[in-house]
Amino acid sequence: MKLTEKNKKILNTFSMYLQSFGSKVGRYRIEIGTDGDVYWDYTYWSGDNTRMTIDSYDAIDNLIEELFKENEDLMLQNFSSDDRGTVEAIINTNDRTLSFAADVIVMSTSGYRNEYDFDDMTNQTLKDWLSDMGEAFTSGTIHYEGSGDSGYIESEISLDNNTNDNYPKELEDWMYRELEQYAGWENNEGSQGDFHFNFKEKTVILDHNENYETEETYEIPLQLNF
Repeated sequence: MKLTEKNKKILNTFSMYLQSFGSKVGRYRIEIGTDGDVYWDYTYWSGDNTRMTIDSYDAIDNLIEELFKENEDLMLQNFSSDDRGTVEAIINTNDRTLSFAADVIVMSTSGYRNEYDFDDMTNQTLKDWLSDMGEAFTSGTIHYEGSGDSGYIESEISLDNNTNDNYPKELEDWMYRELEQYAGWENNEGSQGDFHFNFKEKTVILDHNENYETEETYEIPLQLNF
């Protein structure tokens, strides 16, 4: 891809503008949301000093947006539908180049499992409820999840005959206590999981999955000389 003479003039003028701030390199961030949504929220460039912000203006904004849209498949090739992050336009005033890089934030999950016996539960009301459930059902599952400083455990148990039913407050208290071993399970990226009840074998399995983010940087194979 080649730049037009008009586009080269815009980039050369902007390079001199960056240099007037004592900056050899300028970076402009384009926010990428999940499903490839693109947000043009930034109105400034970052200079050599990461704390230096340089106001942008229409001519360069419009050019960057035009080049992004013309090469959108290339710009977003490192993002899956669940990823988010940024694409950076990078102007090097010494080399007179415009390049692009993608910072992709990837959500990953770590899984943990704990197993309990019904005999580990000392509350008599809870033990009686578990015994009664064993007379009618084989298994049941209670789901939970949390993120952003709040979390919840579903208020009903899903049973093996495809029905849902309420459960005693004592069981809710026990489940929240067990989740305390995963400090911050409801914070930041959060977590999710299930309590699986086997009423015949008299066991509970807690399948817990914690979410975390990693960031990966990719060079986009597009460099334009001006």
